[in-house]
Amino acid sequence: MPNLTIPVGGRDFEVVQRKGLKDDDGESVFGLFDSSHDRISICLTKNKTVSEKRATAFHEALHAAFAMSGQSEVLVALCRDADQARAIEESLVIAIENMMWPRAIEVIQRLK
Repeated sequence: MPNLTIPVGGRDFEVVQRKGLKDDDGESVFGLFDSSHDRISICLTKNKTVSEKRATAFHEALHAAFAMSGQSEVLVALCRDADQARAIEESLVIAIENMMWPRAIEVIQRLK
């Protein structure tokens, strides 16, 4: 079966599923977006259902959209440090995700 990719901003991001996914600080996470490798990783240990995997992939694709549109860099420029910029981006991603997922996506998929 070919690898799944999610197109964001003209680039295809490969979706990989791994056990025990950790961020740069060693914290266990549901998913990660890696712009340097065009990859979205989904943690199989934390995401038990297909619905959870899809929601996490959508969440990480939103991070990719922020990066591809330059908004991640805008946040870094406006904030006092990178940690604050990451926290603001995370809160924005969660807000968009909670407003859109899953109902809006389900409706959009029914369009003909």
